Amino acid sequence: MSRIRRNGMVVTARDLTALQCIGRHQYLSTAQIARDLFPSLDRARRRLHALAKHGCVDRFVIDSRQPHVHRVTRRAVSLLENAGLTTAGIVLPRRAPSLLGLTHQLTLADTLLWLEQLGVQTPEIVSVWWRRGRDHAIRRLGLSEWKLVPDAVARLEYESGHTVIGIEVDCGTEGAPILRMKWERYAAAMEAGVLGELWIAVESTGTRLQRIAAQVEAAGIAERTRLMDRGHTIGRPAPAPTPRGAR
Repeated sequence: MSRIRRNGMVVTARDLTALQCIGRHQYLSTAQIARDLFPSLDRARRRLHALAKHGCVDRFVIDSRQPHVHRVTRRAVSLLENAGLTTAGIVLPRRAPSLLGLTHQLTLADTLLWLEQLGVQTPEIVSVWWRRGRDHAIRRLGLSEWKLVPDAVARLEYESGHTVIGIEVDCGTEGAPILRMKWERYAAAMEAGVLGELWIAVESTGTRLQRIAAQVEAAGIAERTRLMDRGHTIGRPAPAPTPRGAR
């Protein structure tokens, strides 16, 4: 199916893919949607405006200097179901997040969108991401024993085997004592063989990145940790993960 008509609007296959993508991540900005699904920011802006006009997405502004943020509606879910497309993993947010919560959500989405693209470009690596089922994965892996709640958990499968990684997004809101405690807990989980690696996406650059690198080194997990900044995760074509022990 290439396109369908709804209330006078032609909905394309790319529109439906965009709705699925927004639904999986709960919130996405215009720039994030355009990055992987549309040929230009302007084209994405026009299609998202049309989808909002027909009640398929809600959009709002968190900062007048930034693009709109979008979330899908029940009408969008019905449209996907009527088109015979999966709605698995789509979550309809019950309330608007705080500014800090939304910033964290969008930064995490940048990281997961980058990894989705990396999987497309590197077919020998098959990644199975647990995000919606994160709590189940935490219990199944036994991470609750170390009071660890990663932002996402992943099982990376290679031809030679697999590894489970924890993903953390840092937006600069947690102080040094909290971060040190978190890295110590990751060290314990790695020592027990529950996790193989830790990937940290840092929203800012400069001294914050350097401080986290020093903390990870002090916790003894630098050689099993990959650090990357936002410039890395929004790069296209998607760059490979940074080396373990980088920076």
